[in-house]
Amino acid sequence: MASIRNSDFSQVEHTIKELTAARLEKASIELESSGKTADPAVNQLLRSLSLYGYRQPMSRESRLTMRRKIKSPDSSLQHSCDLLKLTACRTRETEEAEKFLGLDQAYKRARLAISDSVSLAIFFHRKVSMCFEHYVNVGEESVFVLVSQYNVAVETNERGALHLHGLLWLQGNMHLSTLSRDV
Repeated sequence: MASIRNSDFSQVEHTIKELTAARLEKASIELESSGKTADPAVNQLLRSLSLYGYRQPMSRESRLTMRRKIKSPDSSLQHSCDLLKLTACRTRETEEAEKFLGLDQAYKRARLAISDSVSLAIFFHRKVSMCFEHYVNVGEESVFVLVSQYNVAVETNERGALHLHGLLWLQGNMHLSTLSRDV
């Protein structure tokens, strides 16, 4: 993925046309051995790339790859699964949740969400805990039918907003031919 300013586009385009396979091979060998290259044209192109070689942990590309892997069906276990995404700012609380969290006034909620990242993490943890306690109920009847296991990962964007990605394994195999009977 390249990120190039309009003013630099013609220079980058000219650099790409100048590069030969031999120069790229030499730069590739240098990058693999030392992590650097002496070729200024390749260095300029690498600065334009938002990521190369997955060197940036949790970059946009690696997160998309992880999501793609999570969403792919698990044919070895032959389980039905659902993908769950929970974002703290998008969920709606009931009155019981408001009492449980002790955030009955709007300005307290706003202050908690923007003033202190630790408080935001605590708020998000409580919200996620309530979601899994009341909605996911592993091994028991729940909103998602019977869930036998779940795996989750918490991500943050550049602004510090937290959200959770989860994979829920539903208990039993659900086949299309017996779907209406299984549900």
